Amino acid sequence: MGRTVRDALGIVRGRPGLARLLVFGALFFTLSTLVGLYAQAVLAEQGLPPSRIGLVIGATFLCTAVGSWFADRLGRRWGFWAWTPLATLAIVGAALGMGSGVLALAVGLYLLAEFATGVFEPLLAAQINEGLPGAQRATILSVEGFLFSVTMVWAFPLFGLAAERLGWLAAYAAAALVPLALLVPLLRTRQR
Repeated sequence: MGRTVRDALGIVRGRPGLARLLVFGALFFTLSTLVGLYAQAVLAEQGLPPSRIGLVIGATFLCTAVGSWFADRLGRRWGFWAWTPLATLAIVGAALGMGSGVLALAVGLYLLAEFATGVFEPLLAAQINEGLPGAQRATILSVEGFLFSVTMVWAFPLFGLAAERLGWLAAYAAAALVPLALLVPLLRTRQR
């Protein structure tokens, strides 16, 4: 087990593009999770009754599942590198929509982002796995999960504090800047 982890980390260190992809994925899903984790509080503050909040959150699961179902077709049609900025813009839009104070915008962009995330997640896993030795694939995918977990440990309370002190829009805008800032270097990875 220890050797497998060492070998996987050696592969990641030897492939800067793969390392960028893993970090980007972890931070993309951090923003996505922050949108989802705070959705109930944000939507309630915007006047949506609790029974309807449950419907919206339930609908997000359906949107993610539908996106996942279409992922293979959409991935073959446009490819991972086209979906990466689209999914990023969708989740950034959802974050800003949540912070906007406009209920219809928040709900609409949240549902759209969950569909895009449903498409993006399997495409990301396939892109990470591309060209990797079979024995290392699961371990390298778990590196992204580990990075996501480490990020959420500090992002969740920091985001909550920012929202409390500065408001939802400022907190979501700051969180949205992170994957946006990483998007350009990630897309440059493709050109190498």
